[in-house]
Amino acid sequence: MALGTKRTTSGTSSTASATTSGDSSTIGIMTYPPLVHLIWGGALLVGNVVGNMLQVESTQSWFLGGTPYLRLDWGIWSQWPAFVHGQLGQYQTIAFIASWGAQFVLMTSKIGTTFIVARAAQKHGTPAHKVASVVKEASIRVGFWNFLAWAIILFDSITDWNFSNGLGFWQQLFFVAVTFLMTFYFGTWGVMNIVSGLGRMRE
Repeated sequence: MALGTKRTTSGTSSTASATTSGDSSTIGIMTYPPLVHLIWGGALLVGNVVGNMLQVESTQSWFLGGTPYLRLDWGIWSQWPAFVHGQLGQYQTIAFIASWGAQFVLMTSKIGTTFIVARAAQKHGTPAHKVASVVKEASIRVGFWNFLAWAIILFDSITDWNFSNGLGFWQQLFFVAVTFLMTFYFGTWGVMNIVSGLGRMRE
């Protein structure tokens, strides 16, 4: 009987310890005021824009065969009206579509498509959509998207490597890793910080 009591006490103690640890983690995360989340969320979004700009420049430099020049050129945004009005040359148009398209692929892969597909199937799906052959075809399409998207993201990082050529191996590796994090995570985490800050301000 005493042994059983000891086990029960131990189990209760472990549960209480785990709960306390979880609460401490939550308290530690939420100690910053909402304004901090708003400011940092904005900073992350700026970093995301800068990272995407650098990747667009590196990809276009690779396509157009120019000498990579490591600088931030805000003039790349003027490519959009030039593209819309058909003012870009043939190779410039190809470089434009490839570079900006790669960033859209990257952001779509980060944000994800699983939830959207599941939501659409739940709202508009019929028994015909649940047939094994249809489900298999959908899985193939998603698998093809994932494979090709990550291949594009990998090549995008390779162009960043070439963009930082001459800096040394570790410097290039560090630059590629930082640029990837800036483009792949800063955007969504920036939005999440801003939403969190606004939500807490309304509480």
